[in-house]
Amino acid sequence: VRALSARKHVEPDRLGELGRKICFWLILFFALPLILSIILGVFPIFGTDGQESLVLLHGASALLLAITAFIHTYTLTRHTQRRPTYYGEQS
Repeated sequence: VRALSARKHVEPDRLGELGRKICFWLILFFALPLILSIILGVFPIFGTDGQESLVLLHGASALLLAITAFIHTYTLTRHTQRRPTYYGEQS
């Protein structure tokens, strides 16, 4: 991140790796309100207005999680890995 903010040349592999890490943590971040909203909606703690708010929160976090998961999947499949050379194989 420091190399990006200092406007230095960053290798594409490092930039892709940073994107994958950010997407991974965003998926975990968006999963938390998704899980909590559905669990809290089961209990009769909130009234009707609270239930509607929880449903909206659940839908919004599910949409953000799905978008981030699609981006993460794209960055994983786009990544070209170098094939390792095995013992005795000529490169």
